[in-house]
Amino acid sequence: MKYFLYFYICSIYTSLSSQSVCRPVSIQDVFNPAQQTFCRGYNPADPPTAFKDSSGNLGNKMFTYILLYLIREIFGMEMYIGSSVRKHLSLIFKNVGEFAVGEETLCGFKDFYKEYSIDLQKRRKEVSQQTNEKLKAENRFLEKVDNFSDRYSISDEDEAPIRADLNAMAEHPWQIFSGPVEDLKYKKEGAYILYPAGFSFYQWNERFNHDNPMDNQPGLINFTINSFIFKDLFVNSAQEILSEIGQNYIAEKKKKRKKRKSLKLIDLVYVGIHNRRTDHIQYQKEVGFVPVEVSYFLESMDYFREKYKNVVFVFVSDDMDWGRRKLKNRIKTGDFYLAGSLQDEHIRRSPVLSAGLDLALLSMCNHTILTYGTFGFWAGFLSGHGKGKRIIPQYFRRYRHQHSDSPLLYQVPLEADLPRFYFGLDRL
Repeated sequence: MKYFLYFYICSIYTSLSSQSVCRPVSIQDVFNPAQQTFCRGYNPADPPTAFKDSSGNLGNKMFTYILLYLIREIFGMEMYIGSSVRKHLSLIFKNVGEFAVGEETLCGFKDFYKEYSIDLQKRRKEVSQQTNEKLKAENRFLEKVDNFSDRYSISDEDEAPIRADLNAMAEHPWQIFSGPVEDLKYKKEGAYILYPAGFSFYQWNERFNHDNPMDNQPGLINFTINSFIFKDLFVNSAQEILSEIGQNYIAEKKKKRKKRKSLKLIDLVYVGIHNRRTDHIQYQKEVGFVPVEVSYFLESMDYFREKYKNVVFVFVSDDMDWGRRKLKNRIKTGDFYLAGSLQDEHIRRSPVLSAGLDLALLSMCNHTILTYGTFGFWAGFLSGHGKGKRIIPQYFRRYRHQHSDSPLLYQVPLEADLPRFYFGLDRL
C-alpha cells in the first residue's frame, strides 16, 4: 500500500506539473485545495532551484531549453522553464517536456512572476527610451529599438530588482542571477531567476570555447536532437514542399537532357539557404556584423555544386522579395527555388506556424547556407539529421571581425569540421 500511494501521488504531480522525473512528495510539497493540485514548496536541503524564461522568438527559446539542460547537468540545479517558452516549443516539437513549468509547479510563483514581469517590462521600456535619446544626441538613428531586447534590455548591473513585497507571494526566496555562469557552482541553496535581461553564450567561454566546444559536453548533442523532433504537421508539410521542388527539378532536367539517365528524388542533395533580413539588418550593423551580399550566396552555392551532383537550393527568408530580385532572377542554372512559408498568404498570418514550417523545411535539407541569428543556427544544427554541412559568413574574409582567427575559417568550408554548437564561440 505504501508503494501504491507513492506512485499515485507522483503520477498526479507529474501530470499536473509536466514534471518529467518523478520524485517522492515531501512535506515541502503543498496541496492547494482551491486548485486541487500539488505545488512544489521550498526546502533549503534540496538542490538550488533555477527558473529561466525568454521573450525572444523561436531560436532564442530553443537556446533557453538547452541552457536549462546544461545548467542542470553541470551544476546540479533543479531547473524550471517559463510557461511561454514551453507553450511555444510544444506547438512545434514533440519532445520538449523535460523541464517542469515554473508557473504551474512552484508554490506562489505564478502570481509572483506575473508581477515581476511587469516590473521587468517597465525597466526595458526605460532602457529603450534612454538608448533612443542617446542615439539621437549622437545624430544616429536606430529603428525599432524595442525589437533588440538582447542588446538594449537591462544590463547585468542594472536589473529590475525584486520588490520586497513580491517575495511574500512565493514560497521560494527568489533572487536575480545575471553573473558569470561559472558562479553557479557556488550556489548550494536558494532560488534564482536566471538572466531576465537576456543571455549570451559568451558567458560560457571559460568552460566552452574554440578548443573545447559544447559538442564535448556528454549527452548534449543527442539530447538536443531528440528534443527538437518536429510534430507531424510540420514534417509532412516540409516533405511535401521538398518533394514538389524535387519533382520540378527532375522534370526540368529531363527536358534539357532526354538521353540522360533518369533522376530520382533520392538522388538529389537539398541545400537550405536562410537569409535573415528585415529588422535584423540594422541589428547586425549595430553589433558589428557585416550584412551579407548577393555574392556570399553565389559563392557558397558554387562550393556545393563543385562537391555534389544534382544539388537543389531551397531559399527561406523573412524577405522573400529580396531573394526573388537578387537571386532568383540572376541564377540561370535551374537549381534555385523560393520556398519559405511567406510564399503562402495563409501560413504567413501565423508567425508561430510560419517559423515552425520554415525551420522544419531547412532542417530537412541535407546541408545549409546560413547568415546570422539563432534561427539560422538551429536550421543548420538540425539539417542532415544533425550532420549536415554548413557554410557561415565568417568563412569569407570580408565577414570576419577582428577576433575571427580560428583555423577553421581558413579551410575550404565544406571540409572544415565546424562544431555543431559553433554559436557564440570565441575566435569565430
